[in-house]
Amino acid sequence: MKSCTVLIMDERLRHHKYLLKQFNLGLCLEQTLSGGYNNNVYSAIDLNSHKRFLVKFFTNREDGIRDRMKAEIEFLTLGDQLCKDRVPKIIDYDSQHRVLITEFLNGSKIVNIRKDDIDQALKFLSSINSDSSLCSTIITQRASDSQDFISRYIEDIRKRYSLLDIGFMRSWTSLFLRAETVILAIRRLVEILEIELETNLTAGIFEDRLDEDQLIVSPSDFGFHNAIRTTRGLVFFDFEFSGWDDSLKGFYDFALQPRIPPIKYLDYMRDKLISKYYSERPELVGFLEKLFMLRWILIIVKPFCTESIRRLKRLGVLSDMKAFLNDRIETAEARIKLMEDSLNA
Repeated sequence: MKSCTVLIMDERLRHHKYLLKQFNLGLCLEQTLSGGYNNNVYSAIDLNSHKRFLVKFFTNREDGIRDRMKAEIEFLTLGDQLCKDRVPKIIDYDSQHRVLITEFLNGSKIVNIRKDDIDQALKFLSSINSDSSLCSTIITQRASDSQDFISRYIEDIRKRYSLLDIGFMRSWTSLFLRAETVILAIRRLVEILEIELETNLTAGIFEDRLDEDQLIVSPSDFGFHNAIRTTRGLVFFDFEFSGWDDSLKGFYDFALQPRIPPIKYLDYMRDKLISKYYSERPELVGFLEKLFMLRWILIIVKPFCTESIRRLKRLGVLSDMKAFLNDRIETAEARIKLMEDSLNA
């Protein structure tokens, strides 16, 4: 007997096959490559030419404000003009059926990061912002979770912290105690940053509002988990969260990404890129680095609540919950230590 998750995925696949047939009779879905809350991605084959393509179905607009499909199309359109070898080429799309078709990328997943990979990624980030006029013409949305004020990031951090609830881990005593220690450490770090922000704002060291002149086009969910090694170099994909964002947040969204993490190159990346932005604002740079580091710690521990675990189970992406939670705890512990060392330096 099939599980509820498998039945849901089968029904979704049938629905997407039906939609694709209405849109493009020449393509047939082959294999599910990824699928979840925001989208479903498939490989597809043209029955006439036998060429492969990538087909991505999007869910509805995010809160009626951000349109993920529009964000991805805009970013790929910009990339095609500024760094076409670094992004997949759009073949076609249909806004009504919420489907995007791009070239299929042949290559290998990135497992071990080399310094050359870091250079290619940073060059990509610079290239996509190399023509400010073109960026302003094509990109119409803010990146996901982008904020105008530092205090709103603090509010977002408080909200994420308030959702944590590790009661469901009690049956695993060791895991529960480590998770409890992580949560206590996060609370302590939140309090430290709240005090530090108030002190800096009161003393006029920097303002709460972030400088609009420092906005860049950010891929947002940018990292080597969304890249493939090809004969033309690294190619990046998955830009549904992209848009205008603060330059430092755009940088740290890449530098602090926990999936295939590049964090061991953090000092090297700072020297390569941050000198371009906020070069005369060391106090602000120092505070924002800690702020975005704490925000990523809270993203890492987001599954530390019953509802998140239930959703992951429904999506069929959680085969070993204990191992999954242990991995998240280990990653959070390492990031907390890094942040505490930074505070004590």
